[in-house]
Amino acid sequence: MIQHMVVFKLKADVDETAFAELEQKLADLPNHIAEIESLAFGLDVVRSERSYDFGLLAGFKDLEALRRYQEHPKHQEVLTRLKAFARSLRWTLSPRGRCHANRKFHKIAPGFGSSTRCIHPRLARYGLVDVRQ
Repeated sequence: MIQHMVVFKLKADVDETAFAELEQKLADLPNHIAEIESLAFGLDVVRSERSYDFGLLAGFKDLEALRRYQEHPKHQEVLTRLKAFARSLRWTLSPRGRCHANRKFHKIAPGFGSSTRCIHPRLARYGLVDVRQ
């Protein structure tokens, strides 16, 4: 299983009604994209200086399922709207059961084509790795 996590820092002028509509579209994604095995998202409740404002965690069977999700028109529509609200974003992948606590470079899977690294020691404990190039 692959866990896909995305966190955003939101722009200061986000319209709450428009954002609520976006959350409804996010909640509806599993009804349109069969590859989504699990989906959780929400606004930050800690509100520390380091916190991101919004996060999403989605589960997929494998990297091919994740790729199909990423290319799906409904995902592209929601992603475009999310990016309009975001001032920054970060996304990660976690192959279940793999530990990246040593902070060395790893490959997620053959053919994925992206070197990965841990983004934070606490997240590394859970196998979350940054896949940005």
